[in-house]
Amino acid sequence: MDLHYYNLWSHDFMRIQMLSDLVNGKDAVSFASLEEALRRGIDQGLNCNYVVYDKSPDQNKLVGFRLTYAPGMWEPTKYHSPDKWKVDPIRVCRFNSVAVHPDYRLRGIGRQLMEKSIETAKQLGAKAGVTHVWMESPDNSAYEYWARLGGELVRIWPNKWAEEYKERKVICAADGENCACTGAEMILYFRETDPEAKVNYIPIKGGPIGPYKG
Repeated sequence: MDLHYYNLWSHDFMRIQMLSDLVNGKDAVSFASLEEALRRGIDQGLNCNYVVYDKSPDQNKLVGFRLTYAPGMWEPTKYHSPDKWKVDPIRVCRFNSVAVHPDYRLRGIGRQLMEKSIETAKQLGAKAGVTHVWMESPDNSAYEYWARLGGELVRIWPNKWAEEYKERKVICAADGENCACTGAEMILYFRETDPEAKVNYIPIKGGPIGPYKG
């Protein structure tokens, strides 16, 4: 395994969509959403979106990606609660889709992708990053992952993805055409922390199995 991290560009789109179809469900990431990620993820020549390739001679393939909107390059939606954030919304980046190939999990790739996005966002003045965690992830692993990173629960949004999926004609991996998945709005404040430190959090019960949604 020979991992190399790069900024995401348009030539990665097809590989990203194939990986997302495998991990997150068919059409969870579209070319249009990738174009949006590039448009909103870049500011002052800095790109908050990242990919990782295994450049081993027998592999040479994309094995992970993270989409992140740069601070000041996006507007909070009706599923955001900026009045509850502890920093100015213009100083908040937005963590979107992420995927790591099943054969490459438990190697710290997802964490590395996020750290690179955070470092770039901080260069652009970000003080925090917000995301929506899929509460139906296996064993509620998505929520626990973000909580252990230090993410704070802002608000629970029932049926968060139903409207979006209906508009994009995406079939939910958990509920099919009748998506009723819950989103937990979480915010991660950027600060220097001991990576080995334990973070206290309140577990929230999840639902049926399925891939991560950001």
